Amino acid sequence: MKNKHDAVPVKSIALLKAVYEQIVKILDTLANRNFAQKNHQLNSLYYDLSAIGNKVLFDGVDYFKERGIQPPGIPENLIGDIEDIDVLWETQISPDVYDFLGKIEDILLEEKYTKTSLTPELQNIIKEVDDALDRVIRQDDEDFARYVAEKQEKDPFTKREDKLVIPKVSKIIKAGSLSLNLTAGTLQYGDNPPVEISPNKTEIKFLAILMSNRRIVEYKELGDEFMRGSSEDRASNESVSRIIHFLKRDLLKYIETEAHMPEDQVKAISKMIEAKRGKGYKIRLA
Repeated sequence: MKNKHDAVPVKSIALLKAVYEQIVKILDTLANRNFAQKNHQLNSLYYDLSAIGNKVLFDGVDYFKERGIQPPGIPENLIGDIEDIDVLWETQISPDVYDFLGKIEDILLEEKYTKTSLTPELQNIIKEVDDALDRVIRQDDEDFARYVAEKQEKDPFTKREDKLVIPKVSKIIKAGSLSLNLTAGTLQYGDNPPVEISPNKTEIKFLAILMSNRRIVEYKELGDEFMRGSSEDRASNESVSRIIHFLKRDLLKYIETEAHMPEDQVKAISKMIEAKRGKGYKIRLA
């Protein structure tokens, strides 16, 4: 009698889980960075990971179909429309991938599979991925530091303030190409026509705080400001960061669907709002 895992050995399912964990690491890192396009080494590693995962999925297509497990929709490579990965990751890719990983984990738990050794090929890919991502992050930090230094003399307001600046309603705030007029209730990117916004919207307050502080605004600071009096007041830093994470998504949705800002400008603003893993958000002067 054949074992129900003959078509897909449990070790292949464990391999699939390990592969997608690396894919998640890559996409999550790039979604929280102002990623420079055409990083061919990282793209090659991403392609190798996808190829390994696709083989397991193809070999067990009937098995996964019977279990209602659909491969998540991930970019084919890291060159091209990947420039919008920050928005796509939050709204589409991340939920699909984590749902997929959860179902894979359920199978491994059912089979009581605890062996974690990986193939030498995958171990090597993981090491190269870590090294490549470290270089991406380091280069991005260096580029941003140089940019801030260049802007420092022209805009002294970029100097760090230890205390969180809460903008007044009667104020015009500018950050790079972005201008927020809280008095008139308008938001303007570059030389484009301003769009009407509600200064009292939580999403706009979030943007105003980032524009006013010009530094990493920590999750705790944002939590203290936006979750005061809520049932989440005493939540862990991790749960607070998850909740605050959605403020950016809600802001982009609001300025596009309710304020009717053109999509290209929404994307540009999205790139200005950078998440710093485990820390918070900051506005990039672009």
